[in-house]
Amino acid sequence: MEYLHRLLGSSYPDITLLPILARVLKVDVISLLSFNKDLTELEIRNFAEKITKMITGEGFDVAFKVAMNKISEYPTCEQLIFMVTFVLDSSIMIYPVKNKEQYQENIEQLYKRLLKSESEEFRNFSIFALIDKSMKQNDYERVEELIACLPDAPLFDKEEPQVNLYIEQEKFAEATEILGNKLIKEAKGLQFTLIGLVKIALKENRYEDTTYYGDLYEKNEKLYGIWEFSANDAHLEVAIAKKDVAECLRILKLMLTSMNQNWDKSDIMSSPLFRQQEVFADLEFNPSLLPAKIEEIKSDKKFNIIRDHLDYKQLLEKFDLG
Repeated sequence: MEYLHRLLGSSYPDITLLPILARVLKVDVISLLSFNKDLTELEIRNFAEKITKMITGEGFDVAFKVAMNKISEYPTCEQLIFMVTFVLDSSIMIYPVKNKEQYQENIEQLYKRLLKSESEEFRNFSIFALIDKSMKQNDYERVEELIACLPDAPLFDKEEPQVNLYIEQEKFAEATEILGNKLIKEAKGLQFTLIGLVKIALKENRYEDTTYYGDLYEKNEKLYGIWEFSANDAHLEVAIAKKDVAECLRILKLMLTSMNQNWDKSDIMSSPLFRQQEVFADLEFNPSLLPAKIEEIKSDKKFNIIRDHLDYKQLLEKFDLG
């Protein structure tokens, strides 16, 4: 407090000093006036689970209001903002939501808020999220600006010597958790690489190569065994580009059938690859991806090639969402 007194040149309350104090503390005036002590990590995790269950039970609108009220109550708690933004953004992609554009604008503002975070993790996550949204909006100038904000990849991976150290110290659980997380990152990286190669090959009309990349993509997804429904994502891209209606419908049937099954975290946790992964162990809900996929099929222009087909209508009817 003495530091603040010297900085502000005052030893008594003065409302005109609030803007200066807010800048010193790196918050806005509203946040300063509504300041609450940060929540604990456990409280934040419990609240995130509450919001997720609320979305599936009471609807996105109710959950969104509760989430935003909590952020207003704890406006300086960046971990809360991060978790809430992640849950809301993930859910809006999974579940059908009315007035989606309005919510997406609010979620984007939360990401922009985290761009000012002192946490590199929060900043980088927000940059990647905003890049994805800007790409969908074809705002390539904004994408370039955001990419420039990302740090260069480090030359050395400190996790590798850390794992070796844990093994020598017989801290096998810690080493296994790091390796499992690296495996998930590698799987996502290979997924991104193969989809990228498929898109390039399609634009260059190299259809034989797209089949090769698509087969690799399918093998990669099944190898890790996290979510079976995504194994044919690359093949679907190819079928849509080639306007192959029969193949497109065949793949969609596989996807929707897989999504219609109840997802059980025990299916993943039983794998020797992911037994130590808290990201799966902490999940207490079974999200259904089917409604969001059906909504995408109905609204995305890329599926126009199948909408007049009888099998398309029968496919929707089969899942009681036609």
